[in-house]
Amino acid sequence: MKRLVILSSVLFCLLAGCEKDNELEDVVIYNPHENLDLPHIEVIRVADIDCNNVAITVKVLEENIPDSISYSSVYYEDPFGKSFWTVRTENVRVQANCGGSSTYKLALYNRFSKTIARKMEYTYTP
Repeated sequence: MKRLVILSSVLFCLLAGCEKDNELEDVVIYNPHENLDLPHIEVIRVADIDCNNVAITVKVLEENIPDSISYSSVYYEDPFGKSFWTVRTENVRVQANCGGSSTYKLALYNRFSKTIARKMEYTYTP
């Protein structure tokens, strides 16, 4: 009986002393796709071609694109509602308001599933 009490005491001390510490208690895990407002496209340059046309150069921000979005091209919509998609990102010719500001809608486009990711607006004033 004495052995059972001693063995129980030793076993209790071992189990109580081996309490598992939470080593990740103060670690914050950051998900870059948690913020859905991050832009997917950045306008690098807009150059005037003539009064009615401009050339837009964009950069696709791969680091901001969630894994759930697959794209094959960039979608452009001019101030007049005309839209098109292209795989080009440099010097893409679009219509502009002559003498005024022009607001464009840009998005990632998947031409196979015909889906458009969240559109972002960009306003250009010459």
